[in-house]
Amino acid sequence: MGAGRLATLEQVAGLIVKVASENKCQDALEVGVHWAYSTRALLKGCTHHVTSIDNHFYPYAVTRVEEDDASDRWTYIVEDSLTAMPKEKDEIYDLVFIDGAHDYDHVYSDLTNALRILKPGGVLLVDDYLHEKGGDVRKATDEIVSQHNLSMKIHPAIHEPTQMFGVAELSK
Repeated sequence: MGAGRLATLEQVAGLIVKVASENKCQDALEVGVHWAYSTRALLKGCTHHVTSIDNHFYPYAVTRVEEDDASDRWTYIVEDSLTAMPKEKDEIYDLVFIDGAHDYDHVYSDLTNALRILKPGGVLLVDDYLHEKGGDVRKATDEIVSQHNLSMKIHPAIHEPTQMFGVAELSK
């Protein structure tokens, strides 16, 4: 992982902590675990519990959460979000962070389910909205914003001198 990528992860993690804290997050759902940077940020910014969904098991993610002494506040579901998210109850999360599969069907489904499981006034964060290879992320997000009359704020993050990532913050 190069220094540019690390800076981006730090930027996104900082944003997650900030948004979670500002919105008095108690419970959060994360789609996509991988390096656990967002997992750790959610655990830092939310006061009660974080549930993470990923179709892969990442042992180093577990190790990082254990190092933070936060295992008792974390549930790790190893399952595809297409099947795992529909099992979640309605309106139980204060914050949902989407950074799972980047194909259109997954992103659209994840966003649709996220809106259902968010509490009223909850916040939905979508990573890689501005990524040059994330066209499906942007397309699905824009469609959901339009269909559900959501407000959207873009938080850019720079990776290397030529690439833009970014997080879309959606709210009802």
